[in-house]
Amino acid sequence: MKWGIVDYYQETKRSYDYVLRAYQPLLVSLQYPRRRWLPGEIFTGNIWVVNDYLRNYRNCTAEIKFLDRDKKVFKKESLKIGDVSEDSSKAFNDVSCKVPGKLGEKFYIELALLDNKGNQISANSYMYLVADEKEAKAKLIKMGAEESRMMGTYGWGFYYRYFPELHSKEFYKPTEALEEFK
Repeated sequence: MKWGIVDYYQETKRSYDYVLRAYQPLLVSLQYPRRRWLPGEIFTGNIWVVNDYLRNYRNCTAEIKFLDRDKKVFKKESLKIGDVSEDSSKAFNDVSCKVPGKLGEKFYIELALLDNKGNQISANSYMYLVADEKEAKAKLIKMGAEESRMMGTYGWGFYYRYFPELHSKEFYKPTEALEEFK
């Protein structure tokens, strides 16, 4: 992975769109307590608006769409949020919906902030997992324990963890490797 958002030929990478969306000076966003939700559970979130401009936006509306795994809208709301003050960050409305699908699937939420003339002035989107959070945490802990057992003192940051055949003590002899270059 590299931090660049454009490639050698100045073509934008996928990360470019995410950075562009995250750094909107007027940003509608969703605060949520977790990423994984069980089927049929009630998803809850809170709409926030961050305004880095030095101007107010009057009589705004937030539109929220809940989409299933096929990105088909199963619930849509339009919420009056009123005025968005200059240079501010504020919570506006709570939202909720029944989580669709079954374990292993995803669902999506799309937000749009509209000005008093109905023009979209900010947009954002989110993807959530239909999964058991406790089960996922247990699986991650097990993977970490296995990684520690395999890697010993080298730990998580050791590059050769992806190549187990290369991290044996017979192979990894840094002093001998350095001798070759003298």
